[in-house]
Amino acid sequence: SKVLGKHIPTIPAISVLFGMLLGMRYYKQMGNKNCFGEEKIVELIKKYSELDINEENFEGNLSKNRVKEISKEAYKLYGEIRKNRIKLKDKTLFIGFAETATALGNSVYELFDGEIGYIHTTREYIKNMKSSIFFEEEHSHATEHFIYGNISKKKKIVIIDDELTTGNTIVNFIKEIRKITGIKKYATLSLLD
Repeated sequence: SKVLGKHIPTIPAISVLFGMLLGMRYYKQMGNKNCFGEEKIVELIKKYSELDINEENFEGNLSKNRVKEISKEAYKLYGEIRKNRIKLKDKTLFIGFAETATALGNSVYELFDGEIGYIHTTREYIKNMKSSIFFEEEHSHATEHFIYGNISKKKKIVIIDDELTTGNTIVNFIKEIRKITGIKKYATLSLLD
C-alpha cells in the first residue's frame, strides 16, 4: 500500500487522511450523509498517487516541491477535519489489528467523537499483565493476538484491518469478544484496494 506508511514511505498526513476516509465510508454505510472533507481527501490522494513513490526514489527523483506542496495541503486538511469530528451515538470501541492496521485503526478513530475509545491488538505477551482477549489468526506468521485493557463498557466494536482474505480472523475475534463481553454490535473495516 502506498498510503499505510508501513512498507513504502509516505507523507504521514496522507496516511492519516486515508484512514479517516475509510471511517467516512463506514459512517456513510450506516446511512449517514456525506462527511466534511471527504471529496478533498479523494482529490488529494489522487494527486498523491500520481507521484512515483517507492523506497528508491521517495526523495531522489521526486520533485521535493511537489511532495512539500501535497504534504502542506494534507496537514491543513487534517486539521480542518479534526475540528469537524463526527459525534457517534453508540459507545464505540475501535480496534486496530496488529501489526499493520494499528495506525490505520487509530486514523479511523481520530475522525470520530463521543463516548469512544481506541485500542489495538498486539502479538506481544506482556509478563505480569492479564490479557482481556486472546485469539488466534490462523493464517498468519505470528498467530497469537492479545488485548490488554477493559473493553466491556462499549456497545459497539469497529474492527479495522489492513487486509481481509477469508474473514476467519474477524469471525474468531468476534466469537471471543462475544463470549467474554456479550457485546452484540460489530462492524469490520478493511482496505480492498
